[in-house]
Amino acid sequence: MQTKVSYEWSIETIDENEDIIDSSFWDEKPHKELEENERLVLVRNEGNEIEGITDRLWAYVIDGKLPKYFSDSNDCVVSIKVPKRFIQ
Repeated sequence: MQTKVSYEWSIETIDENEDIIDSSFWDEKPHKELEENERLVLVRNEGNEIEGITDRLWAYVIDGKLPKYFSDSNDCVVSIKVPKRFIQ
């Protein structure tokens, strides 16, 4: 089965400890004013029809800009670049 990559936008709602308490997802970048306890992130999903999502990476928008590279679930930057079409 061929592995496919897809992207989605998410707004994460965080608590005072910066733990995620809720996430909402969109196919296109949402045009919404973020609350103080929200953050915008581009999510990279990798997987296939049989196994579902097998890997997920995140690129958090900081000061209105995406980073050049994604980070893993441990917040470590990985060598996979954010596609140019998403960088503003």
